[in-house]
Amino acid sequence: MPSEHCFDADLLAGTGAWGDDGHKGPRPFDDAFVTDLRTVSPAGEAGLVRGAELGPLLGRHGVDLTDKASERLNTWLTVLLRVATDGTLTDAMRAATFTERGPEHLVPIHDRSAAEPWEERLGAITHPALRDHLRMLCLSERDARSEGGFHYGTGHWPWSDLLEAVGCSLVAGWGFGESQAGVAVVRLPYEPGK
Repeated sequence: MPSEHCFDADLLAGTGAWGDDGHKGPRPFDDAFVTDLRTVSPAGEAGLVRGAELGPLLGRHGVDLTDKASERLNTWLTVLLRVATDGTLTDAMRAATFTERGPEHLVPIHDRSAAEPWEERLGAITHPALRDHLRMLCLSERDARSEGGFHYGTGHWPWSDLLEAVGCSLVAGWGFGESQAGVAVVRLPYEPGK
């Protein structure tokens, strides 16, 4: 599964929470690492690096993620996983809503109602198990803090708008917990020859 790793601006600058006095810092790499990361990042200054490039980058700079100095980096580094699909919107929606494995894997959530206006919209789905499963992803933001998801639509990236910086557009997004995780259907930028 291809992945992208996001180094936030404070982490790269060694400021804020990542500064010497911050609760996450100090960062486990030097300015030369940051300069090299920005040369391989498709977002340049934004600090996004593809998983295939992260290993060699860490190796070139002697950053060992198993070392105690990297413990907080492992906890706070944002990882964006790209789920393999056939490229169609239908398949992307199957992956994002966790419905791709068949009726026996649908999750019922009978004791919760979806947030408005979702309950009425879900009523149009004739398959009861699928309707209950999708209800899990249409909770209010408050209810999604403990279980299920909150549908953001296209107006808000569920974790980071960094993908927008590299030319992606949001088709639909869901948030989980207290913004600890999210899933999105994303339209990738057109790259001729790929």
